[in-house]
Amino acid sequence: MTIDFVAIDFETANEKRASACAVALVFFEDGRFSKEYEWFIRPPRHLDYFNPFNTQIHGITSSDVVDKPRFHEIWPAIHELLNNKLVAAHNASFDISVLRQLLDGYRLSYPDVEFICTYNVARRTWDKQVSYSLKNIGNHLGYIFNHHNASDDARICGNILVEACTHHNCLSINELVQKIDMQVGVLNEDIYCPCSVSNPYRSIRKGKYDALNISELALLDVETVLR
Repeated sequence: MTIDFVAIDFETANEKRASACAVALVFFEDGRFSKEYEWFIRPPRHLDYFNPFNTQIHGITSSDVVDKPRFHEIWPAIHELLNNKLVAAHNASFDISVLRQLLDGYRLSYPDVEFICTYNVARRTWDKQVSYSLKNIGNHLGYIFNHHNASDDARICGNILVEACTHHNCLSINELVQKIDMQVGVLNEDIYCPCSVSNPYRSIRKGKYDALNISELALLDVETVLR
């Protein structure tokens, strides 16, 4: 069995995707939970306000992260954990865009990863669901968890992928994506290719987010904005 991957989940302080305030990585080996890592993150300066709406969802406040590292301080450890891995995320377009905006904003090196969206996997696996949200699919599969806790969400995301492999009688994720007619996404220094459910696989040159755009303060020096 080759169902090896890392599930990732970000939580954000506000509506800006670069305002990550928590991230979790949950590792699965041979289709089983292996280990997990979780960090609280102090968002970049000028993006470090906590929208009450977001706090109501995940429960994280500014006081929870006031003494926590900024993303660029923990990235070397995360890069080592993610590099050359398959990454799973529920609604991967969100989590991957959070990662990309943080990397570009801090001018950090990209990992070399493939990624898969478990939202799309769920849509191709369990039909006639009212919703394909993480909470609804997790509950459909019998899991009870603290939704919008980064480590719980990442673990359920991983469980969804494993359950989908079981549902389709697949012994590997490669076999699964072929059976449900999906293509994994690709992200590295040169390429960003979204996870696809219908379009033919194609590599596209990855455009970078402007480091200054993440604060919407175009005249500020990047060091001032982010550090």
